[in-house]
Amino acid sequence: MDDDDDNVLIGLATELSTFDQYVPATSIHNVILSLGDIAKADVGMVRQAAIDGIIKVGSNLTPGRVCDNIIGGLVGRLTTSDSYNHRLGACGLYAFAYKVCSESYQPCLLSDFSSLVADKVQIVRRNAAIALEQLASEINTVGNGDHVTLCVKWFNDLGADAQDHIRMHNAASGPMVSQIIRAHIDATSPEPFKALKLAAADESWRVRVCVAKVFPAWVSSFTTPTTTPTSTQTVDGAACANILRSLLTDPEPEVRAVATTTLPDALPSLPSPGPAIIVPVITQLTRDSVQHVRGAVASVLCEIAALKVVTAAELDRVIKPSILALIGPDQPAEVRMAILQSVEPFVGRVGRAAIDHYIVSAITSMAGEKAWLIRSGLTKLGPSIARLFIENDIIEFSGSGTEVKKPAEQSAVPRSIASILLTNLADPVEQVRVASCDALVEMVDILGPDWVTGRAVVRLTDLLKHPKYLYRITSLKCIAALAPVVDASVLSDPTHGLTQAVVGLVTTRADKVPNVRLNAATTLSHLGENLEGHELSRIRTVLRDMVRNEGDADVREAIEAALRRL
Repeated sequence: MDDDDDNVLIGLATELSTFDQYVPATSIHNVILSLGDIAKADVGMVRQAAIDGIIKVGSNLTPGRVCDNIIGGLVGRLTTSDSYNHRLGACGLYAFAYKVCSESYQPCLLSDFSSLVADKVQIVRRNAAIALEQLASEINTVGNGDHVTLCVKWFNDLGADAQDHIRMHNAASGPMVSQIIRAHIDATSPEPFKALKLAAADESWRVRVCVAKVFPAWVSSFTTPTTTPTSTQTVDGAACANILRSLLTDPEPEVRAVATTTLPDALPSLPSPGPAIIVPVITQLTRDSVQHVRGAVASVLCEIAALKVVTAAELDRVIKPSILALIGPDQPAEVRMAILQSVEPFVGRVGRAAIDHYIVSAITSMAGEKAWLIRSGLTKLGPSIARLFIENDIIEFSGSGTEVKKPAEQSAVPRSIASILLTNLADPVEQVRVASCDALVEMVDILGPDWVTGRAVVRLTDLLKHPKYLYRITSLKCIAALAPVVDASVLSDPTHGLTQAVVGLVTTRADKVPNVRLNAATTLSHLGENLEGHELSRIRTVLRDMVRNEGDADVREAIEAALRRL
């Protein structure tokens, strides 16, 4: 227990947490006491590992008197210790202790927790604020009136603390404390709203960020039905919306960004006329001078478009123009990418035709971005976007009466994406080339196998002749990936087939780069697995010729492996 190595202590705590499987119930308290000693450590990660272990092992105890002595006693000793590290360890155990200890012991626990809330050491009060949310949840479950009153007092005391990091963590408990007040004190009490309003106007931006994160849950706590016989509280939707608007227009960009990301949850939680007050603010956020804020707007705007609380007029007047503005050429690629990543709900509501041109323009310009991560991201995203712009399959029937699905290609988006993917096969960055290969296989399912017989075959064949050997390897890998998903005619065409192109690479020109010849052998094996008859025999013959003429041992081994697969 005295080991100075934090990793050793964390490992020890982790192992002790499994001892409940090996020791009898009569000795379980010894394991908990050992974990309690580790919980006194001065390193937070060590303490947390010990706390997690105590909760795991202690869960095997029968709630009641036994827990009073073991869990309650441990928490009490840690709380009354002169070392603030011990008191920090105690904070994380109170919710569990309250849950498993007897009803007669709970007041003692809450009295001790009150001392932590008023502790002279800031970090102890901070950990008490962090622990309050979970403890409040347990108190809410029990519903004891005195305990509820004490819980509200802790929340108010910590909310008035001089340290902003304490008020910040305390704000996270706001929604739960609001539920407690409404469920067990007064369903029509104005105190939860006052607490929200006060926290949202805190002088510290860190506190306001936390309020922005929990705003939807806090407002929902006003409107959630309670089991009390009192009437449901009438919430002023405009007043709640004004608080949210203050967060969305906060001087601190981080507050605006966080508040923006909560809008898909916040708007439905606002009573009328709250949503109508907030939606116009989106236009202002779209023009924010800080890219981080515009990126936050872009990440949620399409989801907002699908909300029922957003009217058709608001969609046309505010949401649609904002989306089109954020996907425009004057925006950074990261902002535009955020729109593309979440565009599906918007397309579902306004239809493909309304945004088709803008998507084509965006993806075409982004395909030339200098940042390879943007090109890679767009490549990986391409098939999912293309699927959105393929109309419903047209069902036709063959002569035998079998159903045949043919996708209608009325939108320019799928073809534009396919063109970008083919271009990216020669991207200077390998990750982009690999992503393009994977995406092209998906595009066969979207555009149909016949699409490969056009530009795809020409592009792949041209790349096999490219002076850069890495591009020739990319083409080979892409052909191997396409082999199982395209028609056999695409592979076996004697003039323009992919098999002929690969065979020409290893026979007519006999590529000088060993790695290219190795990949060619692998590709031929994949082609052979999807062919039969004369074409399969031809591939076997080519591979046998390659073995006889190959001087590189690794390449020869790969060719022999390809032959064995066939």
